[in-house]
Amino acid sequence: MHRSMIAIVAGAAALAGCGQANEAADASANVAKAAAPAKKVPYCFFKDENSKGWAASAGKDGNVIVKGKGYVADGRYMAGLKPAEIEGSTASLQLAMPQNDTGYSKADGWWDISSTIPQSAAVDTVKVLCGAKTVATLEVKRKG
Repeated sequence: MHRSMIAIVAGAAALAGCGQANEAADASANVAKAAAPAKKVPYCFFKDENSKGWAASAGKDGNVIVKGKGYVADGRYMAGLKPAEIEGSTASLQLAMPQNDTGYSKADGWWDISSTIPQSAAVDTVKVLCGAKTVATLEVKRKG
C-alpha cells in the first residue's frame, strides 16, 4: 500500500511538470508581444493665451533653437521647456512650469523662453506641446 502511494505521488509530480516548459515559452512570448506602455501625458499648466511668439531657427552649429514667451502669474514659478524628444525629422518640446530659481520675478509675468535642441541638425519641424495639445508647429528656418 505504501509503495503504490509513492508511485501515485511520483506519477502526479511527473505529469504536473510536463506543461511548465510550454507555459514559460508562452509567457515570454506574451511579454515580447506586449506593446510599450503608453507614454504619460504631462499636465498642462498654461491656458491657450499664456504662450506666444514661437519661432524655430538653426544655430551656427546646425542645432535648432526654439524661442517663445510664457505667462506665469505666480512669481514662485517660471515658464520653460522640458528637454526635446526627437522622432525622425520632428522634435517635440513640452511647456513646463519649473520653480523660479532666478531670485527675481517678471513684473508682467511674461518669461522669455529659449531652448537649444542638441543633435538636431536633421530636424525640420518642431512642435511645442502643452500636455496633449499642440501649442505651435514650427518649420525650422535654415540659412542657405
